[in-house]
Amino acid sequence: MEDQAIIDRVRAGDTEAFSQLIRRHQRAVFAIAMSITKAEADARDVVQQGFLQAFVGLDNFRGDAKFSTWLCRIVVNEALHLVSRKQRRATVYGSGELPDLSAATNTALADLLRQDRVRIIREVFAKMPSRE
Repeated sequence: MEDQAIIDRVRAGDTEAFSQLIRRHQRAVFAIAMSITKAEADARDVVQQGFLQAFVGLDNFRGDAKFSTWLCRIVVNEALHLVSRKQRRATVYGSGELPDLSAATNTALADLLRQDRVRIIREVFAKMPSRE
């Protein structure tokens, strides 16, 4: 089935059909994201965000170019945006990491941050498949 036929189905309300576009194009856009971000985790985030933007903005796809071209442009823009954000953070914090709060362990702020990190880690572990 051609991309345009799948897009027409999605626009008609068959949102599940979008998964066919994901399967069809995920390797190509992942390769593009990897070439820009140079990190697998970042590339995966970029691809996920790119597909989400494509799904949400599918009504804006005019069909002047192929869907794959439009999707690749979205992913490239998202990857460049991520790299730019990381570079700005690296400039502000030196190493690109958040400042070390270990000196402030007795402060309420440090305790709240630590509790929040623990909560996030627990949520992530709860969502992971047991084999991982």
